Amino acid sequence: MKECTVCGKPNSECHHIVFKSQQKALEHCKYNYIYLCKEHHTGNNSPHKNRQIDVKYKLIFQNMLFEKFTNKDYTEEGIKEILNISNVSVKRLVKIIDKHIDRYKKEDIIRACMGGKLY
Repeated sequence: MKECTVCGKPNSECHHIVFKSQQKALEHCKYNYIYLCKEHHTGNNSPHKNRQIDVKYKLIFQNMLFEKFTNKDYTEEGIKEILNISNVSVKRLVKIIDKHIDRYKKEDIIRACMGGKLY
């Protein structure tokens, strides 16, 4: 049973921090979601209706990405391992990133994960 990250209510819904419409590649990335009760997921104080709350969750996620990606650049395999996503998802993610030889720069990876911009 999943509990709301905010209030602890049981039977909470999965909320994608970076929305699927912003970055489909992270749809199944376990780091990109939290559980929120109906009120905190779709109510007035939800990330869908309150920009400050949305940005707060995105900043937490972005900071976690900077902690996980400790090197300056990565291969597709390295990205896959860190994010624990499929090969298809990695391909979708790096499609929008410039490749430098056979690697991708840390900041470019994180920007792509965040839907194209850093917060």
